[in-house]
Amino acid sequence: MEILDTPFEFDRDEFDRRIKIEIYEGMEDEIASLLEKALPKLNPRTLFRELSADNRDKKIIHVGDQCFDDPVALMHLGKTDRVFPYISTCGDGLEEMASYSQDMLEIFWFDALKQMAMDRTFSHFRAYIKKEYSIPKLYSLNPGSDTCREGWDISNQKKIFALLPLAGERGGVILTESLLMRPNKTVSGLLFQSDRDFVSCQECDNIHCPNRRMIHDGAIVI
Repeated sequence: MEILDTPFEFDRDEFDRRIKIEIYEGMEDEIASLLEKALPKLNPRTLFRELSADNRDKKIIHVGDQCFDDPVALMHLGKTDRVFPYISTCGDGLEEMASYSQDMLEIFWFDALKQMAMDRTFSHFRAYIKKEYSIPKLYSLNPGSDTCREGWDISNQKKIFALLPLAGERGGVILTESLLMRPNKTVSGLLFQSDRDFVSCQECDNIHCPNRRMIHDGAIVI
C-alpha cells in the first residue's frame, strides 16, 4: 500500500465561498481563531495500491483477494486489466479537535475545511496517477453512489478496505459497522483507465451538493 500525502495550500477565498461568509457578519474573529488552530492539524492523504483486474470467466472480476460480481463492476471493470483501489481522506488530524466542539457553527466550519482538504487530496491523487502511469483518462467507481445512474452498492466498501488493510493503522481511516468512514470527509473507490474522465457524483441530480467533486468531464468543483 502506498500513501500519497497532499500539500495543502489554504485558500481563504474558497473557504469563505463554501461557508457563505456573508451570513457570518461580525464573527470574523471567531472564524479566524478556528482556522489558526485547525489548519496546522490538517493532514490530507490518499492510500492506494496498483492491482491487476482479472475477468477471464466473464462473470467475476478478481482484484487482489477480492471478487466483484455485481452488474456495475462487471460493466466497468471488465474493460480494464489494472485498477487502483484508493481511500482519499482529509486526514485524522482534526478529528479530536472537532469532536470536542459543541457549537454547531464550529462543527460546520470544521467540516467545510475538511471537505476542502479531501477534495484537494482526491484531485491530487488523480493527477498523480495520470502522470506516473501515463493514463490520459480515469474513471472512479465509488461504493454508496446510489443516487447516480451508475450507482455502486455501498456493501462494496468492505472490499475496498480489505484491499487496503492498513487504512486504519497508516491512514487513520476507519470503516464503521454501518459502512460509514471516519474521518467523515473521506472517499473510497476504484480508479481505472477509461475512455472518459468520470467520478460517480457526476451523474447525481443534486448539482449543489457540497460533497460534489465533479459536475462534468474534467471539471473539479471547489
